[in-house]
Amino acid sequence: GAEVIQTLSEKNDIAFISLGNDEIGSLIGGSGYYSRASIPAGTYSGQDEAIQTISVTSILAAHKDLSEEDAYAVTAAWYDSIDSLRSISALSSIDGYTEADLEKITIPFHTGAEKWYKENE
Repeated sequence: GAEVIQTLSEKNDIAFISLGNDEIGSLIGGSGYYSRASIPAGTYSGQDEAIQTISVTSILAAHKDLSEEDAYAVTAAWYDSIDSLRSISALSSIDGYTEADLEKITIPFHTGAEKWYKENE
């Protein structure tokens, strides 16, 4: 992921190419899983301008047999650790969530995760 690009940019002269609006629109299409994104200038060595691109929605999946307590704890730990996760990510763009983000997820939530989200609306 981003760490690979970080290492490449530190050891090599690489070019960063922004996507245009047409390309971004074509890639996003009707998908609810992709969205417009920008990589801020200076994120990578030699990258002096913001890069227009797309991002993908990610989820953490759990087995249905994971206890509600453990699923709740994992969900809470993720959001409690966002600042730490940002500090180790080359992109530093890990965000919280919005209601629209949650609506994009088409599989059922684990009861423990669902409980955490309801308590933290």
